[in-house]
Amino acid sequence: MPQTVPFVYSDGSREKRPVTWSQADVSQVGIVTVKGMSDGREVEARVEVLTIANELPAVKRITPGTDLSSVDKLVSLVSTDGRIHNYEVENWEISPEDKEKLSTSGAHIQMTSQLGDRTIHATLIVDDGKELSQVTPTIAVGGESVTELSNEHPVHYHKLSYGAKIPEVSASAENADVNVIQANESNGMRASIYIQPKDGGQLQTYAVQFLVDSPQIESLSLRVDQASSLKEDKTVKVTVLARYQDGTEAIYQLIK
Repeated sequence: MPQTVPFVYSDGSREKRPVTWSQADVSQVGIVTVKGMSDGREVEARVEVLTIANELPAVKRITPGTDLSSVDKLVSLVSTDGRIHNYEVENWEISPEDKEKLSTSGAHIQMTSQLGDRTIHATLIVDDGKELSQVTPTIAVGGESVTELSNEHPVHYHKLSYGAKIPEVSASAENADVNVIQANESNGMRASIYIQPKDGGQLQTYAVQFLVDSPQIESLSLRVDQASSLKEDKTVKVTVLARYQDGTEAIYQLIK
């Protein structure tokens, strides 16, 4: 939670003031209202509670002889809505026998660190001068291959009939770690795909955005006012009741 909150005064001036937040139940995923006190006033914040779906593989490249304490400490976790959250760990640890490898070009060293109560794993690669690779993933939606995804076009739009089950998105790539966050209603019907080349190349991200068709009309019923007294060539009002797949109804009136 932020340590300050913004105040806007009657003269239009703005200032950030310290705030003390009360305890809040964040054990469940969703929107939580957290109350606090600042300058004797009660303030509120709406907090979105997410769960971590996956830890993105961390691959760090160093030049030979780099000190372990100077290795980049940034790590990335993916929440259930597909967003990436970056954090810094305090330090990396490697086994004693791997310390000599810090000067060996091409060496791959396994590292660990702690982020809260989570153990973070990473691979340290001692640069050997080779060009970093760009991998080509294989991605499928419901078993059907998707071929148009690329760095220039990282999002595939997939139409779904109303009420249809969201198909599973699968992905694979050679010499890379692959993470897929499946689409659901809470993440906007968007499947996120993360490809991390094992040689330390740049993280590649793709997405499959599902577009759900509007509910279709299931049935129509007609009602004619004063139907029993109708005569030929008489103008009448016709009411049409449409029932849709989602249970909603719509009424249309026609003059015939």
